[in-house]
Amino acid sequence: MKLNFFLFFTLSIAIFSCSSDDSKNPQDNNTLLKKIIETDIDDEVITTNYNYDGNKLLSIISSDDYKTEYTYDNNKLTRVDSYRDGEQNAYTILTYNENGGIASYILHIIGDNTFRYDFQKNVDNTVSVEVYIGDLNSQTTLNRSYTMTYKGQNILKEVETDYELSYEYDDKNGPYRNIHSIGIINLLSLDFGGLESYSNNTTKKTDIENGFTTTKVYEYTYKNDYPKIVECYNDGKFESSKEYFY
Repeated sequence: MKLNFFLFFTLSIAIFSCSSDDSKNPQDNNTLLKKIIETDIDDEVITTNYNYDGNKLLSIISSDDYKTEYTYDNNKLTRVDSYRDGEQNAYTILTYNENGGIASYILHIIGDNTFRYDFQKNVDNTVSVEVYIGDLNSQTTLNRSYTMTYKGQNILKEVETDYELSYEYDDKNGPYRNIHSIGIINLLSLDFGGLESYSNNTTKKTDIENGFTTTKVYEYTYKNDYPKIVECYNDGKFESSKEYFY
């Protein structure tokens, strides 16, 4: 569903296999993603533009009439608003704990349910997530729960009953790594179709559900140590390609 794809910055994961590298010179921390041109298997082309205030992401605007806006308070991301064809269809409100980490967020899909995501950081470098469903005023029914495992800033695995999603990474710069609060933006993305690379680029995505395994691999070239062109293969079959502009 496009809402799920675009609402929370869920773009395809830049993954390498049989890659080529036309430059070994890393860029500085001012490198920001400005545009992506995506072409799917049917040759449909979608252009997505990223707009900033400094390194704070203000909006993402897609040529297929989707728009996402980001709001901050004292440099903390506090709200995400999603629009389709000029009309708002969802928004998210974030809450932080006393240490400045994300404690929860509430996703309200206009005309539909409201979901609350509660986060608990554990001593074993995992994060437990509980998702509750309800209306805008109250979310008390447990919908699902899962656990995420981290290595540094990268999420390695999401596990729940009868489902496991895992990732492997390269040592290159992720295209979104210099965006303010990108770790939190990507955390919002996790439940809605995938995970964006943060510090590095994912080399492999494996989805195991009820005993069935699906694997996505992405082949790409680098420029200045960042991804430039990416091709996505789903179980060995071409799915889409993207070109990144910084």
